[in-house]
Amino acid sequence: MKTLLISLILTVGVSASAQIDECCINPDWINPNAMCTMEFNPVVGCNGVEYSNPCVAQVSGVTSWTNAATGLTNTLDWNCETGGVLCTSLSGIEIFEYGFWANPNDPCDMGECAPNGEFYGIAIDCASWFGAPCNGEWVNVDGECCPVCIEVEPLCTSYSGIDIFESGEWTNPNDPCDFGFCGDDGFFSGVIIDCPEQMGMPCDGEWVLEDGACCSTCVENTYSDCGSISITLNNGWNMIGFACSENTNAMIAFAAIQDKIIIAKDGVGNAYLPDWDFNGIGELERGYGYLIKVSEEIIDYNICD
Repeated sequence: MKTLLISLILTVGVSASAQIDECCINPDWINPNAMCTMEFNPVVGCNGVEYSNPCVAQVSGVTSWTNAATGLTNTLDWNCETGGVLCTSLSGIEIFEYGFWANPNDPCDMGECAPNGEFYGIAIDCASWFGAPCNGEWVNVDGECCPVCIEVEPLCTSYSGIDIFESGEWTNPNDPCDFGFCGDDGFFSGVIIDCPEQMGMPCDGEWVLEDGACCSTCVENTYSDCGSISITLNNGWNMIGFACSENTNAMIAFAAIQDKIIIAKDGVGNAYLPDWDFNGIGELERGYGYLIKVSEEIIDYNICD
């Protein structure tokens, strides 16, 4: 008996599902806040859905249901006329059937016509509308909602292997040294750049690559020419700065006045004593200062000469 009952329920469910029409659901009867008893007296609605009892079926908008236990059908008359408009699409087209609907003249116009009379349209976002890249052109294809990218063969290929699809001047946006001309005949004439830094050109300073530039530029050192300055050494102690282009041995640097030098000292106390032929300083270093004591005034003295 239990097996027979289950078979009956399934049969009734399939039969009811097959008979769904636009008069099956009355949108005005749908009331999710209605109070129904907890009685378990299952019925299968004309929409093929099983409800726990007839009250639950009715407040769901169902106008006809079949008792799962007895097989008896109960129909509520609500003066429904078949063939009426059930929904209206977002584009204003009238729809006469429930379920998924697509505009035969516009594949982008589609959605779901619900039993409550509402139409739920599907929003379509086409790649071409948002500027998606296409190595070719966007083409409208019959039956397709969105344009389809039809790729084309590149017209030229740069020396670095990048495909080029238009004739004329071309520059690699990621490499300013990679540019040239793409001809209508498909021939790419690239420009070969010989940068001074790569060719080993001398730079008395630093090579600097600026944004957007192909080759580095030599930014030369701007040393002030202090080596050409002459000073007067007073009799006694003097402070002198060494600004010559290269470090120089103290004996060579002071050779022109060594007969007048009593002593010369660096910042840490190392001394140069010409009378004793002693050079504790070693080399005079560029940018450092030295104390020097002379026996008489020396005019227009240039330590770099």
